[in-house]
Amino acid sequence: SEGAAMLVLEAEDHARARGAAPLGFVRGFGGANHCGHQSQPDADAMVASMHAALADAQLDPGAVGYVNAHATGTVLGDPVEAQAIARVFGESVAVSGVKGYTGHTLAAAGAMEAIFCMEMMRRQTLIATRNLDDIDPQCRGVRHLLQHATQPTQFSLSNSFAFGGVNGTLILEHAES
Repeated sequence: SEGAAMLVLEAEDHARARGAAPLGFVRGFGGANHCGHQSQPDADAMVASMHAALADAQLDPGAVGYVNAHATGTVLGDPVEAQAIARVFGESVAVSGVKGYTGHTLAAAGAMEAIFCMEMMRRQTLIATRNLDDIDPQCRGVRHLLQHATQPTQFSLSNSFAFGGVNGTLILEHAES
């Protein structure tokens, strides 16, 4: 599929000066690249990306209430990402992916998934991974959301892992109303 999404990032003081209430904040970013193979994911680089985002946000993994997995539904990518998330969070955090609702929107995926994260935090409802009924044994070790859950969440982590070994992770913070 294809898609489009846009986030407008603005300095908080600028937004407040013009009377706008922020919907949320980008609290941290992490990135890590690997060059082992054009299309094969690397768990170490994924872990490094998540750790870098947590360090940039000055947060411990326990502060994160939700992880939006890149979750492309591939036989190779999903198990590697699940194992990487398990190395950072274990089963302590709710994990789902939104591509079951949108398809893989390619270049728009990261922005669209950040919007989903902000909306989930605003609504205090985490959405389950659509069409995930049976968890592949290689994807165990994380707390997959199989049903929507009501859960106040201040911080969400969103992964974007791409071809060419480009890995990016955002930490998003809910803006208190």
